[in-house]
Amino acid sequence: RDPVRQPTRSRVIVPATLDVDAWALFTNFTYDLTEMFSVKAGARYSAEKRTMENHFAVASPVDPAAVFDPVKRASRDYSDFSPEVGVELRPVDSVMLYATYSEGFKSGTANLGERVPNLVNPETIENIEAGLKSWLLKDSLMLNIAAFKYKVEDAQYDRTYAITAPPFYAARLENAATTHGKGVELETSWVATDRFKMSFAGTYYHIRFDKFLSQNPINPALFGPGGSSLPPEDLTGNRPRNTPDWTAELSATYEWPLTSGASLALTGGVSSRDKQYYTEFNDEITGHVGFTLYDANLL
Repeated sequence: RDPVRQPTRSRVIVPATLDVDAWALFTNFTYDLTEMFSVKAGARYSAEKRTMENHFAVASPVDPAAVFDPVKRASRDYSDFSPEVGVELRPVDSVMLYATYSEGFKSGTANLGERVPNLVNPETIENIEAGLKSWLLKDSLMLNIAAFKYKVEDAQYDRTYAITAPPFYAARLENAATTHGKGVELETSWVATDRFKMSFAGTYYHIRFDKFLSQNPINPALFGPGGSSLPPEDLTGNRPRNTPDWTAELSATYEWPLTSGASLALTGGVSSRDKQYYTEFNDEITGHVGFTLYDANLL
C-alpha cells in the first residue's frame, strides 16, 4: 500500500493456494540377540502430490490499481524411502548404549508469494547418532548423552533478488544449500532428597554451510545502478539461522511441605546461549550477542 498518497490503494495482491495430498507407510522393529544386545531397523515410504495456484497482482507507479496476471498453476509428485538401522546395548537394566544411522526427507514445496509458481526438490538428510541413556544412583540420577553428525542436501531457502520494476525485489524458494553438522547434547536431573532436586541441559553444535551462494537483501547496492548484475555472496562456512554453537541451562528446586497438605517450592535457574544469527548472511545487524538469564520463583 501507499501510506502517504493513497492509503487504501493495494500495491501487491497475492491470492494463492497450496494443496497437499500425502500418504506414507512405515515400520520398525527391535530384535534381541541376547539379553544385553539388540538390533533394530525401520523404514518409511512417503508419497505426496503438491499443487499450487496463484493470481499475482502488482501496481506500477502509473497504474491506478494493482493489475492481475493470468492465473498460474504448478503441480509435482514427490516420493522417498527413508531407512533406519541401529544397535542397543544394555550392560545393566538402568543403562542403555545405542548407535543409529538414519535418513530423512522433507518434501518439496513452494513459496506462495512468488509470481511464478516454483515447486522445489525435496530436502534430504543423513544422520549418525550414538549415545547413552541411564538412571544411576538407585534411580535418583538421570544421565542422557547423545553425539551426532549429519549432512543435509538440497536445503530449501528463500533467496531475494533485486529487479528493476515494482516492487523492485523478488523472492524465490530454491534448493540453495548443503549443510553439515555435528554436536553433543547432555541432559541430566538429580533428585538429591525428597525436597531438593537439580537439572542441567547443555548442547554444543557445529553447524555450517558447505555450499551456499546468495545475495544479501539488506545490501543497498542491490537496489542501485547495476544491482541486478552483482554476483552472489559465498556463504560457505556460515552458520544457518538460529543456531548458537552452545546452550546451557541449570535449575534447582527446594520444596517445603505445609501442614495443609500442599507444598511451597523455591526454584532458581540460570540459562545461557552463544551468539546466533537470524539470517544465513551472519550479519552483526541481524544477529544477537550471547547472553545469560537468571530467574527465581516461589510457588
